[in-house]
Amino acid sequence: MATARIERISPEYAAELAQRPAHDQRPVSSPAVKALVEDIQSGRWATTGQGIMIGRGGVVVDGMTRLTAIARAGVPVDVLVYRDDSIDSARGIPIDRGRTRSRGYTLDEPEHLASVAGIISGWGGSARASDAVLSRICDKVRSEAEAVFAARPGAVRYWTAARARVAVIAAMHKMGEKAHGDVLRAFSDLAYQREGSMTPCVYRVWSAVVKDGRTYSEDQRAARIYDALTARGVRSMRWKAVDDPCWAELKAWAKRVRDEV
Repeated sequence: MATARIERISPEYAAELAQRPAHDQRPVSSPAVKALVEDIQSGRWATTGQGIMIGRGGVVVDGMTRLTAIARAGVPVDVLVYRDDSIDSARGIPIDRGRTRSRGYTLDEPEHLASVAGIISGWGGSARASDAVLSRICDKVRSEAEAVFAARPGAVRYWTAARARVAVIAAMHKMGEKAHGDVLRAFSDLAYQREGSMTPCVYRVWSAVVKDGRTYSEDQRAARIYDALTARGVRSMRWKAVDDPCWAELKAWAKRVRDEV
């Protein structure tokens, strides 16, 4: 017989259940656990239709990530618990197959802003931050992100993808509020490929791709754009992997933003 009810799960009980996974349970995701721990400890945990499934013999068929997070958070929470003695495996059960909600939907923010927050968090060392952290990042960069997004409709997407926009936001922070207009104009010249009005630094980045045929990943492109927009001269058009100075500076900025919220 199957039952479903809301139960108060203590950290101790969660730790006990987490020792009884079904034989085909997926590995627990450490970033997902960290995000849930932050939600629980900050009071943002919400009891929803997503809960814990316990099968025959008390094995956990679904919900290991939630149980692990509750145990680590050290705070009891209310969870929907579904018990069914007729199952002992997740195989064949239609769980975790629905359409994933977008980050913007979850945060109740525009997708372009939510994606920027996610990239900043990832560059800052937390690939899967809690909704609370992402919301605070959105608030911290909102005005710059909106200005950058408004500057790119109809532009060449190669130069205006989300990581490139984060690089522009970082450059605005680096150069200070008085220089925001200059940074946005330089970005607009690059995005719309207005060769004649590009600054020398921006021109070098654009020319390396358009005229010299260099190929950059999105992260590499973002680092080049950041370096050009901070008007110090592009130190190198060659990518030097993890020790590249402008890439390191861009990640350090993202980490500061992530830590400050």
